[in-house]
Amino acid sequence: MASVIPRRGIFVTWISRSDAEIASRAKRNADIELEIKRKHDVGRSKENRKQTEDQARVEKLCSLAGLELCEDSIKNCTLQHFATLKAPELKEFILARSFTLKRKCDLTGLMKPRSALVDALQGGRNLVSVASSNYETVLLNPSQNDIKSSQLLRDPVWVARIISVFDPQGKLIKEEIIEDFTTKADCLLNMLQFRLSSYHIPKRVPKSKHNHWSLEWAKKNLAVVAAYMILFKHTKMDISVFGESKCLLAKPTGNSYLLCSNEEGGLVGAYLSYDANEEEWVRAGKATAAGKGNKCGGMKGRWHDHEKRHKAHDNVDDSQYYDLYPSKESIRSKNPMKAGLFENLQQFVAAGFAPNDATAAQFEKDYASGGLFFYTSDEKASVLRTNFSGKLGNQKFSEMVAYLFELGYDLALSRSHNVSESPGLEGCGLRFDKRRAGATIDCEGDGDDE
Repeated sequence: MASVIPRRGIFVTWISRSDAEIASRAKRNADIELEIKRKHDVGRSKENRKQTEDQARVEKLCSLAGLELCEDSIKNCTLQHFATLKAPELKEFILARSFTLKRKCDLTGLMKPRSALVDALQGGRNLVSVASSNYETVLLNPSQNDIKSSQLLRDPVWVARIISVFDPQGKLIKEEIIEDFTTKADCLLNMLQFRLSSYHIPKRVPKSKHNHWSLEWAKKNLAVVAAYMILFKHTKMDISVFGESKCLLAKPTGNSYLLCSNEEGGLVGAYLSYDANEEEWVRAGKATAAGKGNKCGGMKGRWHDHEKRHKAHDNVDDSQYYDLYPSKESIRSKNPMKAGLFENLQQFVAAGFAPNDATAAQFEKDYASGGLFFYTSDEKASVLRTNFSGKLGNQKFSEMVAYLFELGYDLALSRSHNVSESPGLEGCGLRFDKRRAGATIDCEGDGDDE
């Protein structure tokens, strides 16, 4: 090393170059953060403008119908009311609400001729009829991507069912289900699905896997994750003001989150890493029963396995998590580019459940059959075909649920603080491989718990 060479001039030169490199990196990081903030502000301005314009359309429709000026009143508007909107307004209305028509190109061929109202009344398909039909009550159908979190929260049987599985002892604070929170749940769902499609899949999953069955299943069931987050008060007060790179999760105050160091450490599911020094969520992870990648079992056991990696003097797989948060007992803690220390991290339960057969049986059921999640027959068959190490039969559905919540909470983190590089759902065949700069390896066995 240059620092032990007795020639003083060389030693001083090495130190100067090192300081310059550190200063250069710091400036580059500051420039990157500034650019991220600029893009966020631009995106936020566009979102605010769209929300303002959309609210004006809602108020116009409700005023014409003589209804209360709120989103929920639109379901009572008629074709005659929608026919008063101009074609560009109808298009924006549809794109903001439709679960199948997401892009402007999807509206190609839909027009608003002078006869639009008459045509729509006679069953014709145009912008007026499509805008009206896209606000009718959507039936929960697991074969379609039309599931809304608000509908789940309005179902008292489903709410009671999810509480019995994820909070059987009633320790967590829960929201009283009112219209404001059901609207917030749908907003959250849209944000999570957008982050999944616009950033997570393109950046962490290779193109050949973009339509993988597990990702399609997860995107649909993010409706459950969003409803869960709202029900258990895991999000910030007003998430509608945030762009796609901001953290949506509230700070761990009160009983909104439970520490894994308590008896909840034996639960399995998804957990969160919180940097108590920076006061930022930095990672979402998954824990299952004792087995490969988690010798002790549960969330607490998985944290114990992490601790050994944080304390190690080497980082054999160049994991960003262990690089950025070494233990103070590791020589890697001297790295000036670290984000913090492992000792400052706290582990909280994101979504925890008991690793037993009754829970697995509940997770296997489709919503239509009294379950919590949504499956097509093909998706159920794919789950059962997947070779999760040590998991048999309906235990595989518990594995899928853990992966789902890990992914959902990962999507809710700030992009600038999230240290995870995982695509999620590794056990289904998605495995991050640094040697190929983000490609995946088909995985027949269980993925490592993240």
